[in-house]
Amino acid sequence: MKGGISSIFIDIGGVLFSLDYQRVWNRLCERSGKTVDEVQKALYAEDIFYPFESGDIGAYTYYCEVTNRLSCDISYEEFRNIWNSLLIKDERMFEIVSFLKSQAAILVLSNTNEMNAKYMEQDIKSLTDKAVYSFQAGHLKPDRKIYEYALQVACVLPNRVLFIDDTEENIDAAEALGIRSHLFKNEKELYGLLVSLGFDIPLFQQDSI
Repeated sequence: MKGGISSIFIDIGGVLFSLDYQRVWNRLCERSGKTVDEVQKALYAEDIFYPFESGDIGAYTYYCEVTNRLSCDISYEEFRNIWNSLLIKDERMFEIVSFLKSQAAILVLSNTNEMNAKYMEQDIKSLTDKAVYSFQAGHLKPDRKIYEYALQVACVLPNRVLFIDDTEENIDAAEALGIRSHLFKNEKELYGLLVSLGFDIPLFQQDSI
């Protein structure tokens, strides 16, 4: 056990994958003839986006709602490809976590919908078989219930967890439950923390980040 940590909970968007929202907006603008503002309003309307993220509505229903609001005649497959195009895998972070998985249990903890989760499935499985997604848990970070659920899935006490996330309110919520947390800004800071806790990441010992 490194630094008292037996499990690492790690976020996806902004940590394991960077997010290119502009790519999604631009492609939907091209296909619908709508403005960026109109596309954003359709995608993130509160009555469909949060239910999609929390699993109250499925991917196909979300697709129908968005395309209807945009009067956009595109197939589900094309919409899915556009929606998933925002995800850009961070190979460096995947390498770091690959070294960690032999030293601590890894659990992915993410506000993620059904469509994105399916797209990332194989990449995530290369790191861990344990994932808590908001659309399955029925709650989104920073709701304490999703952290409590993750602790149950991992069978671990809060003080044995290191949580890595790029959003301050998510960090605050985890810390309120006694979970040690790191606000992810870049790989260099994370690397420094991990090394200080005693984790061995040989790939980067002779390679400056």
